[in-house]
This record gives sequence, C-alpha cells and structure tokens, in this order.
Amino acid sequence: MLNLKQDNERLQKIVTNQSLQSSCSSLQSPPVSNHTQSDEGTEALLPSLDSDAMLVQLNVFLGSHGSYNKYKENKTKTCIISALPISPKSKWDMVDHLVVKGFKDYVERIDPMTKLGLCVDSIWSYHIDDIIRYISNTKEYKPPDKSPYECMMNGSNISICLKGAMHSGSLDALAFDTLIPKSILQRYVSLLSEHHRIILCGPSGTGKSYLSNKLSEFLVMKMGKECNSSTIVTFSVDEKNNKDLQQYLSKISDQADSDSSQIPCVVILDNLHKALSLPDVFNGFQSPKCPYIIGTINQSTCSTTSLQLHHNFRWVLCANHMEPMKGFLGRHLRRKLVEHECRIGQRNAQLKRIVEWIPEVRNHLNQLLEIHSSSEVTLGPILFVSCPMDLETSQMWFSDLWNYSLVPYVMDIVREGIRLYGKRAAWKDPASFVIQSYPWSNAVHKTIESFIRIRPEDVGYDIEQDNDPLV
Repeated sequence: MLNLKQDNERLQKIVTNQSLQSSCSSLQSPPVSNHTQSDEGTEALLPSLDSDAMLVQLNVFLGSHGSYNKYKENKTKTCIISALPISPKSKWDMVDHLVVKGFKDYVERIDPMTKLGLCVDSIWSYHIDDIIRYISNTKEYKPPDKSPYECMMNGSNISICLKGAMHSGSLDALAFDTLIPKSILQRYVSLLSEHHRIILCGPSGTGKSYLSNKLSEFLVMKMGKECNSSTIVTFSVDEKNNKDLQQYLSKISDQADSDSSQIPCVVILDNLHKALSLPDVFNGFQSPKCPYIIGTINQSTCSTTSLQLHHNFRWVLCANHMEPMKGFLGRHLRRKLVEHECRIGQRNAQLKRIVEWIPEVRNHLNQLLEIHSSSEVTLGPILFVSCPMDLETSQMWFSDLWNYSLVPYVMDIVREGIRLYGKRAAWKDPASFVIQSYPWSNAVHKTIESFIRIRPEDVGYDIEQDNDPLV
C-alpha cells in the first residue's frame, strides 16, 4: 500500500498540465462548469483537449485465455472502452496512468455496483503495435526509445490484455468478455473443479447455452489446450436420441479408464429436459477420469436428488430475477453506449437516459408477469440487447418491439396465467408506465398514441363484472 501511495504521488506530480488532466476525465464524469451543451444534450468527450494532442482509442481484447499472441493470431475482436489524449509532451509513465484510469472508469460505469469484480490488478499488459507495457512492473522494463506520441501518430491504438485462463486460471478476462461478475463465475468454476458436473437449469432465454460454452472454453484453455471439436463436444438431446446419448456417455467412461487422452475435455449436454430418464442416462457414466459435464435444462424440478446423490451433479439456477441475468441487459447496453460515444467523440444525455430506461421497462413487464403468472415466463434480455445507439432509430425500434413482440407475448402469458392461477391482482396496463416514463424528448402525440394498450378484457378480465374488486 505504501508503494502504491508513493507511485500515485509521483504520477500526480508528473501530470502537471491542467488541460491534460481535464481531458483524461472518465466518460462517467459530469461536464466541467464551462462546457456548453446543446439542446439535444450532446457534448464533446474531451472538450478541453490540447491543440497539439490527439485522441487514441483504448481497447480491451475479448476472450478468456489472456494470451496476447493468441489474440493476434486469431484476430480477436476488441471492445472500445475509452479515448485517451496523447500529446508530444506525454511520457510513458503518464500513458500507464491514463490506461489504468481509463480501465477503472470503464468498469465502474458498466457495472456501478460491483465493477464486474475487476480492478487495476486485472490488467496483465497493454500493447501498441509491437510495444508491450506491463502495468504491474513497468519499472523493470526500459521504456521504448520513441515517445508515446511518436509511436501512435500513425493511427495505432492501445489494446489491453487482461489476465485470463492462461494466467493460473484467472477469471478477469472471462468476466470482462461475458459481462458476468467475477464472483459469480468463481462460484461456477469452483463447482466444476470440485464436482466436475453441473446442470444449468432455468427458463428459456436465461443464457444457459451461452454460459455453458464460455465455461467450457475457459476450462479447456486453463488446461493448456485448444478449443475445438475434439476438446469440447456438444450433444443436443431430444426425445429420439436418448439411447444414443446413453451409449455415448458409456463409451466415454470406458475410454477414460483405458486412455483418457482420447476423450474430450468438456461435454455439453444441451436440452437435458428432453431426456426420458436422467438417472438412466448417466448410469454407465461412473469413471472418475470422465470429462467435465455441463448440462442445460429448461425446468427447475426433475430428478435433482437422484442425480446429486448418485452421479455427483450440482445444480445452478439461472433465472431472470437473479444475477447474472438480472443486471446483464444494463451492462450490455452501457457497453454499447460507451463504444458508440468513443466512435463519434460525443456524449448524448438523452441516449444515456434511454439506455437506463430499457432495463426498467423489462423489469416492469417481468413484475407484471410474475404477479399474473410465474417467474418461469419472465422476459430474458435477448429481445432488448439489439437497441440501436441512435435517437431516431432506437425510437422506431422500441415502438416495433412493443407493438409486435412485447404486447402479444404479455397478453398470451397473462391469459394463460389467469386460466391456471386465477385473478390474483387488479390489472394495470403496462403501456401507462411506458408513456409516463418515455425518454425520447422529440416524441410527438402520434408516436405516443401508436403504442398498443392492453385492456382488461384482452387478458381475460370480464369487463361486465364492474363490482369485482380485481377489475
């Protein structure tokens, strides 16, 4: 802590240029008092940028392994997290400071509650073409002969490499890639490490297949192997191939005892709820050398006791009202917003409000669905993640989403819920919430009136029963 404090004091003395200090403010920081803001709520990202400085894009490699060479070899996608001001006066330790600050500000904006469990220690290195800088021990390496400005004046970007599976099984890169907090991923990986078998159970649309693939890739790369069809095998279960599944698992179990190098590292069993009898399926799967098994199932009640007692499975509930799905939509949309701001060099206060409002609409609808039906039929994030980062386009997108996707779904689910459970509460039209909280300031009366209302009779309430307190 003392060393960190001394380093921080030294960096503060280096950054003496007041305009540079102002320009490296984070995307979440409030505007400086002398900023001018237009009626549309837009402002430049770095309004006080020095005349001789340039903006350099700061990226983070996406992927869980954490190897820079693999990222370059596979031409891995990157995520834009900030734009840094680099001037001819910039020194390498100043750039180190800007990179660290840019990353810290980004994760705090994406996930204000937990910051995804990431911090400065999550950064392994950053790269500018062939130049490598290690954040944790920059003092041990001689700085490049060229200045930062000279190295980046040809249009080069700064790319951060986070610690990953190849760094003693670190989960930082996986947390950043998936937008799932590190503590939650740690629980999943711990269960797999201890028991080798988990089943992700929950309603459709809660990210079970996505999570099973990401966990599989992490486990394989942690073992130092490549992710391919021989190390990760996915078996999609249906009513017709139950016998094939049982034979396949028995074959793997036999191979594990004779030559474990010939079996996959991870087996993903998708749609296990379609198996006729789960205990029977795993009867021949007993070898302690068997690969990791990750199953997905679209229901929370089945042969849980038998599988846990006799086959060592552990169950992980995936639900829209629980993390990681509960906050995933907000984190995803904020990531899209930051990338959009960095590309155009401007912030838009109204677009920020829209990004925060979309998850509120989903939460409001899910509360309604839980009241009149159950949590099993709540909305996942998949319908909302495609929100465009443009005022006019996003307005049209939401109008179509509401009228042609959300309203028909809510009406069907509520009608079925009333048929199964009865009228458990008075009906409140969700369109009222949408209209009252509508975030687009340029909305005209025609736009508001275009939203389809859901009347009591549309979902099974009898309008003739005026004396019914539930109506």
